[in-house]
Amino acid sequence: MADKQSIFDGVKRIAIIGYSSSGKTTLANALSRKLDVPHYSLDKIHHLPGWTPRPFEEFAREHDSLIEENAWVMEGNYSKTMPQRFARADMIIYMDFNRMGCAVRCLKRWWQWRGQQRPDAPEGCYEAFPAELLRYILFASAKRKPVWQKLIVENAHKPIIRLTRFSELKEFYKRHEVSR
Repeated sequence: MADKQSIFDGVKRIAIIGYSSSGKTTLANALSRKLDVPHYSLDKIHHLPGWTPRPFEEFAREHDSLIEENAWVMEGNYSKTMPQRFARADMIIYMDFNRMGCAVRCLKRWWQWRGQQRPDAPEGCYEAFPAELLRYILFASAKRKPVWQKLIVENAHKPIIRLTRFSELKEFYKRHEVSR
């Protein structure tokens, strides 16, 4: 009996984008384990302790170095570096969920981890009330969506998975035998 084909056959580099609190990091961790490739969180590269942004030039240099590797799952947006990342990716996963749902998830995450450092957070970054992140999710990130969609269209020759509901994400995990 022939081996079952997977959508991940031949895929070595996956870029995951979407609104904050959409589940990008959880999915990237799971895919990293399934495919046995490194997981790079752009938030961990971008933020210094205390959620202080790293200078853009330094962040971009690190980003560009990592995308040159042979295999990775990289999650995060950072639109200025997205074209280079998409150019190197073999697959793009776009978590295009409802912003209100992401805002609710953001609040739940804050409540669970308030005052602590989440395991997936950058070193020295503790969970404080996410007022700025909520504003970003609800208002600012919507302005970036056309940029993301344009880049996706420009990369339409690659496998692109667009998930629009959290139920689709749950089904994705199940259908592709990806363990959280």
